[in-house]
Amino acid sequence: MKTIATVKIVGEDESLSKLKELHLLPNGFDILSSTSLRDVEKSLPQSNLVIVNSGNMDIDGLDFVDFIQRKNNNIPIIFITHPLSEDKIEMAFEKGIDDYIVRPFSTIELFCRIKAILKRTHGIKRDRVIHRDIILNYNERECYIDDQEIKLTKLEFDLLAFFIENKHTILDREYILKEVWGDNLTQKRTINVRVNRLINKIDPDSSKGYISAIRGIGYRLD
Repeated sequence: MKTIATVKIVGEDESLSKLKELHLLPNGFDILSSTSLRDVEKSLPQSNLVIVNSGNMDIDGLDFVDFIQRKNNNIPIIFITHPLSEDKIEMAFEKGIDDYIVRPFSTIELFCRIKAILKRTHGIKRDRVIHRDIILNYNERECYIDDQEIKLTKLEFDLLAFFIENKHTILDREYILKEVWGDNLTQKRTINVRVNRLINKIDPDSSKGYISAIRGIGYRLD
């Protein structure tokens, strides 16, 4: 069977072993497992997505996220955790995760999230798009504003690309979930966190006004 993608599991436990045996391996995914920073560093270049299980590792889960981001800030990360406060969730997204799931979790739900993220991160085929003073280079996945490169994660890049493709249009949160995340499983507050983080990167002093929040509905890019 042709390999679909390589998934890196950091901190494998019984639930993730079940995910691997029931869903990932039978559907053509390669699996790399690690519990240490050294193992993670060796296998990151071969990985298309990383699952960080914060409850089954030798150091704090967010420290692993920091490490992965320093080595490759384009690789998507799913964070598995116990229930967190909204502040902790926001912190996790600020550190660079793409999605999170609370234990105990459904293995089929996590499998759907993995497929949705991989579909999103490998789905853009064009070369370049320009909006106002924003330039997105799809081949290198680079963003420039006023000729200055803005470092974006894969999700932030795809989210900004989606806004530009639908500029001057009010986009409700459900539609953004479906088109950018590729599923309806992600919570709406996740969108708020990620859009705010994107805005802080592309418009830190709020002088450009690229993206506006439409109360009770969603967002619009102008």
